[in-house]
Amino acid sequence: MRTLIAGVVLLLCAGCALHFQAPTDRSWAFTVDETKTAGASIFIYRTQIGCETRAQGPCREVVLGGRESYWLVQVVEWRANYYGNPLWFGSMKKETCDAMRTYMANLRQPVSDCTRVQVLFK
Repeated sequence: MRTLIAGVVLLLCAGCALHFQAPTDRSWAFTVDETKTAGASIFIYRTQIGCETRAQGPCREVVLGGRESYWLVQVVEWRANYYGNPLWFGSMKKETCDAMRTYMANLRQPVSDCTRVQVLFK
């Protein structure tokens, strides 16, 4: 019985960790310049419609590479799709990304660690 319980616990914990996977397909994003101390925040969606539904600014196509550097976290895809939220979000400043990550983790949302990514807006 102990072995069964230990196996279930290990199986459940294996699903808790989320490793960052950068967007590889066409993605859409908008940025918000919160304050000079927080830096610009970015919210990336898989679809243009998803971005435009929630955008607080113009949605632009985004790909990896380029000159702009952001610290991003990734949320579990099914949660992002269900609620219409971004799949990736973050900020130019790591401290702001860490605060966003902590906020989501406190809501019991599985999120990755903040990861630095170069972004190019088309």
